[in-house]
Amino acid sequence: MGTFSPFSLLVFSVVLGFIIPCTNGLLKPSANYTAFVYNNCSSDTFTDSDESPHSQTLSNLFDELVSHSSRSKFYKATVGDSLSGVSGRFLCNAALTDYQCHECIARIPEISHTLCSKSIAGKIRLSGCYLLYETDQFSIRKAEILPRGGGGVSKYGIDHKNCEVSGEVEGIEGFEEKRDAAFEALEEGVVQGREGQGGRYQTEYGPFMVEAECDTDLGPCDCGQCVNAAVEVVKEDCPQSVTGEVFLDQCSVRFQYFYGGGGGIGGVGGNGGNLYPGGRGDEETGKQIAIVLGGAGALVLGFLFLMLLRSCGRKDEDC
Repeated sequence: MGTFSPFSLLVFSVVLGFIIPCTNGLLKPSANYTAFVYNNCSSDTFTDSDESPHSQTLSNLFDELVSHSSRSKFYKATVGDSLSGVSGRFLCNAALTDYQCHECIARIPEISHTLCSKSIAGKIRLSGCYLLYETDQFSIRKAEILPRGGGGVSKYGIDHKNCEVSGEVEGIEGFEEKRDAAFEALEEGVVQGREGQGGRYQTEYGPFMVEAECDTDLGPCDCGQCVNAAVEVVKEDCPQSVTGEVFLDQCSVRFQYFYGGGGGIGGVGGNGGNLYPGGRGDEETGKQIAIVLGGAGALVLGFLFLMLLRSCGRKDEDC
């Protein structure tokens, strides 16, 4: 078996030195903020005519919303006239960059065309954003159906919920008490206006990570009421869930339980892990793997360096 020359060992060491620091970036997964979550489409559809060209009006609305998504995380718009008026809005997660927000929103018109074709109202939510539109006739009908001054879910409307049921909940001492305490900390932070940019507030409390996000035109009190309504849905419909999410019309709530603790002792606003894909658990795993690989790389570099010194010493003796 041939031996390595000092020069080849040096080149290999330099290359390895460049590779090892990059492993953390390669192992850390990126959040899949354009993943499809749900869609709600009205069963009523519109029929275009020369007097009421809803298809073109809706296309114009999408164009305006998409164009603003590159410089805003939340935007409302109305397009058309009294015969074909369509209103809409979008919201991007505050953690996204302007480019990511635009990329997320730009995907939705095509999805809407496929899933909500000719519906007079629709809402498409991806992991990092949502877009909603409704015609004037749908807005009028919704105002007539929803109770005036109503509270809770009847006021905000439940869009979607996703709860992961675990049989291990019964073995977790004080699970409901810890979860409810985390939600109380979440609601308190929202009402006190501690939510971050885009109406998003995230906190760790004991073994729980909880997050709320409201439309940015909701004030702290309205956001708190919406979040409270979403929390009630969790308590009623997801009592045995260790992780889940509830989406109302103007806000959403996510929660996750970490076995063996891991959260903060109290509410710590806005700086905790990320409940979106590629968040806390994956990031911590990536860091641990990177540390192991980094340590192994350091040992290899040390061994190669010793071999290089030894080889140079032999050459000196030969001279």
